[in-house]
Amino acid sequence: MAEKNEENEHQEYRTTTNVVDPGEVHGRATQQQERNRSYWQTLNHDPWLLFWIGPVLLSACVINLASVGVEFATTSIGMFFGGKMMNFVAIGVFLNLCTAYVSDISPLAIRASVIGFCNLSQCIGPFISAIMSYYTSQWDNDWSWKALVCAQWGFAVIGFIGQLFMPESPVYLIRMNRIEDARGVLNRLYSKSADADGHLERIKITLEEAETQRKSTYAECFRGTNLRRTMIAVLVFLAEPMSGLGFVSNYGSLMYQYLGIGDRQSFLIQIGAQILSMSGATLSFLIGDFYGRRPMFLGGCIALTTLLLCMGIAGSVDTTAGMMTIL
Repeated sequence: MAEKNEENEHQEYRTTTNVVDPGEVHGRATQQQERNRSYWQTLNHDPWLLFWIGPVLLSACVINLASVGVEFATTSIGMFFGGKMMNFVAIGVFLNLCTAYVSDISPLAIRASVIGFCNLSQCIGPFISAIMSYYTSQWDNDWSWKALVCAQWGFAVIGFIGQLFMPESPVYLIRMNRIEDARGVLNRLYSKSADADGHLERIKITLEEAETQRKSTYAECFRGTNLRRTMIAVLVFLAEPMSGLGFVSNYGSLMYQYLGIGDRQSFLIQIGAQILSMSGATLSFLIGDFYGRRPMFLGGCIALTTLLLCMGIAGSVDTTAGMMTIL
């Protein structure tokens, strides 16, 4: 009889534990409802949050792959131009989001160095292109230029595969009130949960401060002391393209040929220039923490301005000495 009562008690316990608690159901439903409400309120404040960093990068990678295909199969200058313009759209997305993404996931101690790798990557591509141009410049068929176009596919495929395993930005997840998802991403990036929690709290504090200023408009960026910060941020980013870096890296070998240097020699000079470029980018993020960003930036601008003035003056002199000064 005692055994029967004990069996009944166990059966009753199992039945009780298997029954779904209505209070728990209500609590979970309410929590999900509040989460959804917060989600839509966030989107109403900032509709651009609908576009996640991960899907946007993947879409840009697909555009990159397709545009390279247009360039490869081109039958006219117009078709090649259209493919190149499509490719520039994808490259613009990469240049904008990749730096922001790296900043979101990098630990504070190494954030500057990791972001420096973004600049270094912009030197590696032209370096590989210069090496390929050196070897393909002697070919007398279409593959002399198609080989360079095909090389873009290699980088695009590697990037596409890598992006499939990239975690979503924790900043984006927190802004969408997906706190636990953001915590999970940070735990994957840190060896200690305490460090991940610290990073999570820093992001939350930063976003809360931004939320208090949400009522302000973009016009505030051009008023008072904000104007000075805006000008600094804009001019720093403008300094790179306005210095002629794009012209030298893309058309340097052609300029050397106009100066009377042979084809292979001009490509060798271009390879050397890209090696110097990578060396400068590497040194900048290695020693930037010791000497400071501002002194290095000002020193680089002064040196570059001086060199460009010397090149301009030497270019106006039609002599061998002037040509060597430019080089």
